[in-house]
Amino acid sequence: MKPVIKRYQLVAMLVALFGLGIYAHRRDGNQDFKTPSAPMQKVMRGVPKTIAGKASTPQSGGLDIQNFVISSGGGDSTGGTLSLTGSIGQPVADTSSGGGFVITSCFLSASSTATDLIVTKTNNVGGATTPGNGWTWTLHVAVANDVAIFADGQTILSDNLPDSNISYGPVTIANASGVTGTVSCNIDTNDLSCVAAAAVSIAAGGSFDVQFTATASATGTFANPRAGGACSVDPNNVVSEADETNNTCSDTVTVSSPVVVYTDPAGICSGNTPCFTFIQAAVNAVGSSGTINVGGGSYGEVVNITQPITLNINGNITILMLFYSQCTINAGSSTISLGINWTNNGGIFNPGIGTVNFNGASVSGPNIGYSSSDGWNFPPFNLRHGQAFRADPGM
Repeated sequence: MKPVIKRYQLVAMLVALFGLGIYAHRRDGNQDFKTPSAPMQKVMRGVPKTIAGKASTPQSGGLDIQNFVISSGGGDSTGGTLSLTGSIGQPVADTSSGGGFVITSCFLSASSTATDLIVTKTNNVGGATTPGNGWTWTLHVAVANDVAIFADGQTILSDNLPDSNISYGPVTIANASGVTGTVSCNIDTNDLSCVAAAAVSIAAGGSFDVQFTATASATGTFANPRAGGACSVDPNNVVSEADETNNTCSDTVTVSSPVVVYTDPAGICSGNTPCFTFIQAAVNAVGSSGTINVGGGSYGEVVNITQPITLNINGNITILMLFYSQCTINAGSSTISLGINWTNNGGIFNPGIGTVNFNGASVSGPNIGYSSSDGWNFPPFNLRHGQAFRADPGM
C-alpha cells in the first residue's frame, strides 16, 4: 500500500527542517541570516515568507507579526498591534478561509475601584424668577465605584447659602437609594449642614437628594454658595476617594422685577402669573414703568405707590387707604371702596365710568386730587363737567 502524507504533516516536517537549518546556520556563523544555504532554500520554497523587520501578507496557515508590536516613546508607550491571521488548526475542508486574532494597543488598562463621591446642585425655576416667588434648590449626592461610610457625627454635606434678602424653608431628604442609616440636615444662620446620625453608608450606585425652598425679598443675583463660601460633599475628607475634583457644587438664581403682574385675593388671577394676593406686594415686585392688573375683591390693606407704574382696576375692590404719586390708576368701570383715606400726591386717576366710595358715600368723577387743610385727603376733585366741588366733612 502506497503511504499517504497529509498536508498538515508535510507542513510540520518543513517547519522542523526550517528550524534545524536556522540552528545550523547560526552555529556555523559564516553566512548571513538572510542568505540560507542552498539546501535550506529548497526547503523554504514551500514555507510562507516573513522577512524580519517587514510585514508580509500571510497565506492560509501563516503568521504575521508586524514590526511595531512593541514600541516605546520613553515615559509613555503608544503600544502596537499583534495580528495572528490565516488558518488555525487543521482545515475541515479542502479550502479554509482561516481566522483572525488581533491584540490592539492598551488591551490591558488599569481602573480605580476607590470610592467616588459626587455632588451637583440645581434649581426648579431655570435660574430666574421674580420677587415673592420662591424656588427649590436640590443637592444631589451620589457614590460611584465603592461604598462610602460616615461615622456618627461626621459631616456628609455642607453649603454656605446666600445670606442677604433671602429666607429658607425646612430641609428634606428625598429619593434616597442605597443609603443605610440616617442623614440629618438643617440650615443654621444661612449654612446648610448634613451629618450622619449614627453610622451612614452609601452603596456604590447609591444616592440621595437634599431639598429646601428659598424666597428672595428683593431683586438681585443669588449665588449658591455665597461669596467666600463653599459647597462640598465630604468637606472634611473622611472618605478616601478616587477623584476629589467632583466634590463641589454651585448654582445661581437671578430675581428680577416683572413687567406685568396680577393680583387676586384668592390667588388665582385667572391663571396669569406672577399672581399676588395683595396689591402692595405687587407694587413692590413690579419693575419701574410696569403694569399691575388688579382683580376684584376685598384686599383690606393700605396701598402706597411711589414709582411710575400703571394700575388697571379690573373689578370692584375694597382697600383701607390709598396713597399714590407718579403712577396712573385706571378705574375702568369698577367701583373702588376706601375705608379711610385717599391721597394723591401727583399721580393720575382715570375713573372711566367707575365709582369711588368714601366710607360708603358714592362719588363719581374723572380726577381726585390734593389733600385739604381740614384733614380730608380726598377733596377737592373735579367733576366731569369741570365744576369745582369740595366735599363737606359732614357728608
